[in-house]
Amino acid sequence: MLTACANDEEGCLDANATNFDISADTACGNCCTFPNLSFSINHRVVLADTTKNMQLDSFYVNNIGQSFAIDDMKFFISNIALLKTDGAIVNIKDTIQLNTCTAGTASLAILTDDIAIIKRTAFNYTLGSINASGDFSGFQFDVGLSPNANAVVAAEAPSTHPLGLNTDSLYIDKENGYHFQKIRLATNEATPDVLTDYSIAGNDNRITLSYTVPFTLIKGFNTSISLDIDYLSVFKDIDFSSDSKPTIQQKIIQNTPSAIQLSN
Repeated sequence: MLTACANDEEGCLDANATNFDISADTACGNCCTFPNLSFSINHRVVLADTTKNMQLDSFYVNNIGQSFAIDDMKFFISNIALLKTDGAIVNIKDTIQLNTCTAGTASLAILTDDIAIIKRTAFNYTLGSINASGDFSGFQFDVGLSPNANAVVAAEAPSTHPLGLNTDSLYIDKENGYHFQKIRLATNEATPDVLTDYSIAGNDNRITLSYTVPFTLIKGFNTSISLDIDYLSVFKDIDFSSDSKPTIQQKIIQNTPSAIQLSN
């Protein structure tokens, strides 16, 4: 009697993967690829009767009549977590190994690679891949960096990475880590070239933003979350003529949660 002889077909057997192969007989070693999570950012100025796209170097007036124009503004987002209805937490699955320095002690840290620098000139940010599906009740992320990420030695990180040294770098130095938010403003329309820098830095100034919104992740499909930044809200109640720089920076921290909202 002759019997048929066939090799087992190897492939991805994870149903959440983009290359899930239902016909495979055995699981591949590391061939599965997973969907990406991305943020889409709308840069807005919300006025009493209309909403406009925020323009760099254009003057706006906040709620107490103070004028300002944004020459540049960047901030980190990181530590993205999707919250399942059953209480489970799903994080970005990608990691990166980077050298850190804390109190003069060097070490190698494995970080979740979900870090991005948000800036006015960019709108879409791919944050990494996720191995999950099903029903979720919300999500959260940080404006800023974890203590480990804030201790990365920027000169030893890839220049293409948000923590590396590049034209968008927010690195300060080994002692102070990174600017979590860095803002350059003009506050006098008569002298628009006179600019002042404001910095939010330090591990105590990391801000966690949480959003309760039901959504469903479909197996094998990319997911995009759309957020609006209202730049008038960032500078709410700030008196540029009399508030000190530390006071202004503290008000920016307080205003950040209400300034970043889910898009309608």
